[in-house]
Amino acid sequence: VSTIMPLRVMCLAGILVAIDPLLASVITSSGFVKYTAYRKIVEVFILAIACVVGSKWGITGISWGTVIVAILVLIVMISLVKKMSLIGWKDYLQPQYPAMIGSLSMLLVIVAGRYVYSLYFTYNIAWGLILFTALGGITYATIIYFLRFPELEGIKQETVASLWKILRKFRNSAAGRLIWPSGSNAE
Repeated sequence: VSTIMPLRVMCLAGILVAIDPLLASVITSSGFVKYTAYRKIVEVFILAIACVVGSKWGITGISWGTVIVAILVLIVMISLVKKMSLIGWKDYLQPQYPAMIGSLSMLLVIVAGRYVYSLYFTYNIAWGLILFTALGGITYATIIYFLRFPELEGIKQETVASLWKILRKFRNSAAGRLIWPSGSNAE
């Protein structure tokens, strides 16, 4: 139980760190290999300091130190990409709006759901994990599908077409024929 908070904090750091390889590859492919190498050296040094300072508050403090370093590195990397190219903060963040809005919506629904759940039931970790994972997934998928982000229209059309193909194959399978007998108007 004492590791739950540090793991939550490290998930936040993981989101930020996941963006780093993309930015590093943009900088490296632009011919600025030394900046990537220097940045990595400085990052390790700052991370060590953050972990030493954070250790005063235990593993959770170390986790928050990692998040702070990840934020600093992300700001430095985006600033460097911005300086080397015509890409600005808005240009970089705009394609990520669907994921950010979907994730924020999912977070709010899960937090509200846990609150309402705790009013009526004793929290069970196994059931909570199943219930709130499903709730989060449904929320995210619903937000992404219904908000009509232009960046995702092609992906949504391909996904729906693929789902219809799977449904047709299932309908023609033995299990599907049990559900949809021939001659029925299932469509």
